[in-house]
Amino acid sequence: MLKHRIIFGTILALVALGILGIDGWFAPYFPILFAVMMLMGVLTSREIVSMMPTATRPPLPIVMVLVLMVIAANWLPPFIGSLSPAVAVGTAFLASLQIIFLFEMATYREPGGHVGRMSLTLFAVAYLGLLASCFVQIRWLSPEKGATILLLTIF
Repeated sequence: MLKHRIIFGTILALVALGILGIDGWFAPYFPILFAVMMLMGVLTSREIVSMMPTATRPPLPIVMVLVLMVIAANWLPPFIGSLSPAVAVGTAFLASLQIIFLFEMATYREPGGHVGRMSLTLFAVAYLGLLASCFVQIRWLSPEKGATILLLTIF
């Protein structure tokens, strides 16, 4: 078991190092990091929704779209110079909260389970989207040291 973890951890470290190294050539847009974060958003959304109780499980497409929306908001500031990352991500998170409420209002048929479903959806978006946003923002801290700081944070 330990042997597999060491092998898998080493492979993951090399892949992360390669991704961040190659992506440095495309600074400040980091398209490879964007693709990896989007893929991770899809995979982690599927995993977290599958772990939630069936009675209050939120719809996977809603969770996935909202998580991806919050993660993608990190890439707005490089294209819109006057926009701060906190405003972009915060606005996306607040918009996801409004979408959650509107979706539950549109699908309401009878009492029961809606508050739990909204809470779990918001938890998934905050846990997966905002946490990923923190990692992405670490990458933009410094053009020279951002990749090193991010690698040290992960490992």
